[in-house]
Amino acid sequence: MWFRFRTRSRRDQLFRQALAKEGRGTKKTIDRGEYFRSRFPYGILFLWIAFGVVLGYAAGFSSLLDVTDIVIEGNERVPSERLLDTVETTLSENYWRVVSQKNYFFIPTQELTQQLFEFYPLLETVTVEKVFPNRLEVKLTEKAYLTLWCSGGPCYTLDTLGNAETNSRLLYTLYDPWRLMIVDTSALPVMVNQPLMVKPYLAYFEALHRQFLPTVSLELERNASTPSRFSQELSIRTNAGWILLVNIETSPEEMLRALAAFLKERDKDGARGNSLTIVDMRVPGRIFYSELNQATGEESVTKEAEVKPTDSVKEEKKKSNNKKRSE
Repeated sequence: MWFRFRTRSRRDQLFRQALAKEGRGTKKTIDRGEYFRSRFPYGILFLWIAFGVVLGYAAGFSSLLDVTDIVIEGNERVPSERLLDTVETTLSENYWRVVSQKNYFFIPTQELTQQLFEFYPLLETVTVEKVFPNRLEVKLTEKAYLTLWCSGGPCYTLDTLGNAETNSRLLYTLYDPWRLMIVDTSALPVMVNQPLMVKPYLAYFEALHRQFLPTVSLELERNASTPSRFSQELSIRTNAGWILLVNIETSPEEMLRALAAFLKERDKDGARGNSLTIVDMRVPGRIFYSELNQATGEESVTKEAEVKPTDSVKEEKKKSNNKKRSE
């Protein structure tokens, strides 16, 4: 009994010592946690949060970064007042009725570019650049001509992919001095946003209109016609009253040189008494024409004029002959 009592007492003593050690370890752990929490920089964290809130407000809601200087460059024919009004109207809107689009970080550059193209079809390129903190630069280039294809009533222009697109602003009087129109008298249907294979016609008419006055000393009307978009032909009236028929497969430069030579030779022959009515240059290397007799008022039968080869034609023939000789 005595031995058992001593053993149990010893066991209890060891158990109490173990509990005491464990209690001291737990207390040290608790003390470390309290020490860490007491030393955590809550004040600095609060300052950073406050700084972020102020910075976010200044960036998104304050007027400090609103655009105050709008610069428009490169336009000559489209009035700057209209362009500026379009830009300001777009920037006056808000995102979610809260964030102003005038804000430097929220300026809708892509939307602004699309609207300028839509509202002003004479524009060829539009570049919108933001300059920190309050400046917006809009850089533009304009088309030389606004060339349209009209068929069955509506008129169309081509986008960069060659697809037909229409816009009621194409016919605004603002663009009258620079608008060229080709009318397809066959009235073949045109599908919007679908390929329209008339780019050669538009490019030819534009090049012809640009070079006609310097080469022939006459002006072309801004409207032309074609029997069909598959005919490769154009009919254009000059300011002298006669009609020019051309084949778009003949280069404008070559055709104009031949026409200038024909008109010059005709003036030498004293044909001023009979005015031209039609000059047909649809057959390469040949010119057919009709005249109106001023005395009788009758139109003459179609005549053929002798076409003298131009320098470029002579050069091509010379190269061809030299090639044959070498072979």
